[in-house]
Amino acid sequence: MNPPFKKVLIYGLGLMGASLALAIKKKELGCEVVGVVRSAKSRSEGISQKIASQIFLEEDFLKSNSWNEYDLIVFSLPVDLTCDKIDLIPKNYKGYITDLGSTKKTIIQKVESKFTREHNYYSSH
Repeated sequence: MNPPFKKVLIYGLGLMGASLALAIKKKELGCEVVGVVRSAKSRSEGISQKIASQIFLEEDFLKSNSWNEYDLIVFSLPVDLTCDKIDLIPKNYKGYITDLGSTKKTIIQKVESKFTREHNYYSSH
């Protein structure tokens, strides 16, 4: 069976993001899970716990501008930070976006203002 997504980015590997990454791994879907964290300590912990196949520090990921490499982007950040990161996604991004945020109104407004035409954002959590 082909995986529904080949490459998944989980932006934020706290409790919820890490749990999702591990659940995807456990299902053996055949997709690569990549994480983004803000601190070297979080990166080291994530690597030692094998949470994702690759874990970037936020500053390195943002410098790479590699959003389009991912079929699915999952934001596991506070709502305001999720909105900040949505601003950084290229307008030509064709993959899927979701978030694990506590509220949706602000995130939906951000997505709809960023991607004025079609988008593949689906709220979750």
